[in-house]
Amino acid sequence: MTEQIIKKLSFYKIYRCKECGWRGYISTITFSWQAFKAAFVYAFLILITAYVVKALITKFM
Repeated sequence: MTEQIIKKLSFYKIYRCKECGWRGYISTITFSWQAFKAAFVYAFLILITAYVVKALITKFM
């Protein structure tokens, strides 16, 4: 029952190693280089936008 709850509420899946018999959870989230670059670009755009908004607010206040 605990395994079913973890499986449904998280990004983990149940895994069993065929060689050694280890049983546990493996994340289904993977990060590729493309995803990392996109996250960096979005973070940079958010920072630039925040700077512009701050400059506009201080100029007109």
